[in-house]
Amino acid sequence: MARATQDRNATVQALKLLFLLCICYGHIFAEGPGASLMHTLPMRLWWVPGDVGLFFFTATSGYFTTLRYPSPDRMEGYWTRKVSRLFGLFLFLNAVLGCVFLVTGRNGLFSMDTLFNLAGLNGFLNWFHLGNESPFGAGQWFMTLLLLFYLVYPWIGRVVTTPARGRLLLWGGVALAAVMQVAAPYGHSLWSTSVGFLAGFWLARFGGGNAGRVALFAAISCVAGAVGYSLSGHQPVVAYAIIGLAGVAVTGLALTGIHPLLPSRLVVAFGDLLLPLYIIHTYFRLPLADNPYLDALLVLGMNVCIAWVLQRAYGGLLRLTALMAGQPDTVRGRAA
Repeated sequence: MARATQDRNATVQALKLLFLLCICYGHIFAEGPGASLMHTLPMRLWWVPGDVGLFFFTATSGYFTTLRYPSPDRMEGYWTRKVSRLFGLFLFLNAVLGCVFLVTGRNGLFSMDTLFNLAGLNGFLNWFHLGNESPFGAGQWFMTLLLLFYLVYPWIGRVVTTPARGRLLLWGGVALAAVMQVAAPYGHSLWSTSVGFLAGFWLARFGGGNAGRVALFAAISCVAGAVGYSLSGHQPVVAYAIIGLAGVAVTGLALTGIHPLLPSRLVVAFGDLLLPLYIIHTYFRLPLADNPYLDALLVLGMNVCIAWVLQRAYGGLLRLTALMAGQPDTVRGRAA
């Protein structure tokens, strides 16, 4: 693997980890003793890097999916890899949470909503305001959004084959997101996050080696967007446009292969914790400090440790299953 590719992958993984830690800290703080401080600085603006991070997650997912499956005739193993990579660990984590819910006597464990959540469809319960009687699925609308992208990607890859169609898809998605942000806003940045998939797809298929220039253009546009935000009377749709531009800028910079932001050993050790930490971080809480900022930080650290243990346990389970099946090498890389 070329050094530039190594740096790019390490940078992307490091940024994912940093953005996720930021998002989790905000969630933990909002549900802890400092909830009343969410409307004061710095927590009042904490959602900004969090939403940029959500865009970064979807943009890089769209980018790397497109690189790996560049054409309809090269889709071999697409569903097998996507489902096994995502749902194996997802179901394992929810099985652990299910045991916790049983022990703690949580209500709604055996409800229809539980089936929706275990299928990764929690987003529909949120988006259609159906409620969620199950203890599963807290904050997991992003999982549903990811599954929807995986579902439509084969069709997008087959239809969007020219730069003109790529531009139509990207700018049409941006326009639709702007309309939906006004017509059907949500408490989370659903529409700007969705555009990230299209931006990542466009960068991989039609952006060529221009990720750095795209990032520079997006960064300059952010400044212009900030002026527009002030002149527009702080319209939310303009704010989310700036979020999207910032997400494009960060994504483009990460894809240029800049020097890794975190030590490689740290990225290797904690990079696989993304899904476990995302799933569990709202469920495990203890009062650990009187200061709400320190308390949220310590609780986040506790959840990182729990996520690490669960990831290791899942890797051990994969290895044990492979040994029992007489195929010890088939999951070695995936479980590491």
